Amino acid sequence: MKNKNSICAAVLFTLLCTAAFAQDLVTDFTTNDDSGLVRHGDFVIRNGVLESYTGTQTHVTIPANLGITEIRQGAFGSSLISVVIPQGVRTFSFFECYNLQSVTIPNSVTSIGDFAFHLTSLTSVTIPNSVTSIGVYAFNNTTSLTSITIPNSVTSIGYSAFRGCSGLTSISIGSGVTEIDSSHFLDCTGIQQITVDQNNTAYASADGVLFNKTRTELLLFPSGRTGSYIIPNSVTIIEALAFANSDLTSITIPAGVTDIRWGNFYNSENLQQVVVDQNNTAYASVDGVLFNKARTEILIFPPGKTGPYIIPNGITAIEWDTFANCSGLTSITIPASVTSIRNGAFSDCTSLRQITVDQNNTVYASADGVLFNKAQTVLQYFPSGRAGSYIIPNSVTSIGNSAFAGCTGLTSITIPNSVTGIGSSAFAGCTGLTLVTIPNSVTSIGGSAFVGCTSLTSVTISNSVTRLDQAVFSGCTSLTSVIIPAGVTRIQWAAFLNCTSLTSITIPANVTAIEGNAFIGTGLTSVTFDRRDTTIANSFPGDLRAKYTAANGGIGTYTRPAGGDVWTKR
Repeated sequence: MKNKNSICAAVLFTLLCTAAFAQDLVTDFTTNDDSGLVRHGDFVIRNGVLESYTGTQTHVTIPANLGITEIRQGAFGSSLISVVIPQGVRTFSFFECYNLQSVTIPNSVTSIGDFAFHLTSLTSVTIPNSVTSIGVYAFNNTTSLTSITIPNSVTSIGYSAFRGCSGLTSISIGSGVTEIDSSHFLDCTGIQQITVDQNNTAYASADGVLFNKTRTELLLFPSGRTGSYIIPNSVTIIEALAFANSDLTSITIPAGVTDIRWGNFYNSENLQQVVVDQNNTAYASVDGVLFNKARTEILIFPPGKTGPYIIPNGITAIEWDTFANCSGLTSITIPASVTSIRNGAFSDCTSLRQITVDQNNTVYASADGVLFNKAQTVLQYFPSGRAGSYIIPNSVTSIGNSAFAGCTGLTSITIPNSVTGIGSSAFAGCTGLTLVTIPNSVTSIGGSAFVGCTSLTSVTISNSVTRLDQAVFSGCTSLTSVIIPAGVTRIQWAAFLNCTSLTSITIPANVTAIEGNAFIGTGLTSVTFDRRDTTIANSFPGDLRAKYTAANGGIGTYTRPAGGDVWTKR
């Protein structure tokens, strides 16, 4: 890393070069009258938009007299370290300028746009008082950012604006913000303190925690705080995700809370105890586990608890995130009274190896530690702590949504001819799975069914399938071979997105439409079309769409060099 002297020298050199360049700015340009393109030294501008910077400097001061009002996404490469934006610029994007550490924003800027600093290395930023809005994902995954002050001028903040800013320790919210919730700071795991301007009419903070103005709603607890926390008596609502990613070990809920919304203790890996005031009329706790007052629904099992757990008799419902991220849970026993288990109830329980259902249960059953419906025709959940191979029983006709999701130790799966349907996300994130054969009995495969199966090298798809749903094989980075059955008529959005090892594919004659991103990010160098009029969105890398839809395109094989953008019809 450069020391302070070398950095200062580099900045000084950049400023001197800029000053010298500015003297002959009027004469050092070329213009294309048809397109409005103007080149000033290393700056390529079209109608006030900075299209690209072609120089090699990593510390850049953009001259103020170029008439730039917008900096286009992609104008600067990933080597940019610091940039000074001139007055007059209203919008900009430094999306994926990975090394950007410093930016000077002028007061001509009124909005920080969507994804403006996504995946940069900013350590600090001063938002001027001219800014009134911050866009969605504006600072997403800017992990080096340690603090943020949102000025009084800002009134709106977009969804997940600061998501994944894991280095963020403090947040200061100005008086103008009228809409904010936990989603704006999701996965900001280091937050210690949230401060709200006392003149804000919508929000308040107390002890570093974010509330609505009347403090009846707890909106966001700083996820970097440790120990225990007693929720104030004034609170009646705990907003969704308020305690997500928390490092707390214990939470006490007062009598007045009547509404605990979804995802509240998601990924709170250290939480071992939830205690509810005995006078609360909506909720109760037993052995640190959260239930509804009547104790017919189990709502939250603290993710920090370990070992086996026996669900109490009388429980009728297990909610969708009840056991989510309980990485220390090893086995679970379900009583005869349970009649409803929501999808995702056991997601990411990475140590769970055994599920046992009381034989008198009329809705569910277990066999070899796996959860089924009573008739064992639907496989509902395979414990994600299990490893090796698994043979699905012949009685099964349907593999449920997310049934094997996150089973990273699963290396092979045998699907019998009795199976007709594979649910959404059924095998999502099964990173150890290398080979899948989908029998001809299967007529439907749900969206994202095999998303993120990074070790999957080959898949044989049932000839009975007529549609490849969205993201079905997205992110299968080792997939080298796949044959699309002749009966398929539609390939949906992102079906093979980022399958980087996939080099060739044949699109059968019955395929009438290929949706956006279907093959974007693949390693395709050869694509064969067996139909002339397939509708293609932004489905393939490079100019394949244009070549296929051209008058001399259509049926045939198209090739390109690896990584190239130009396709040629053979």
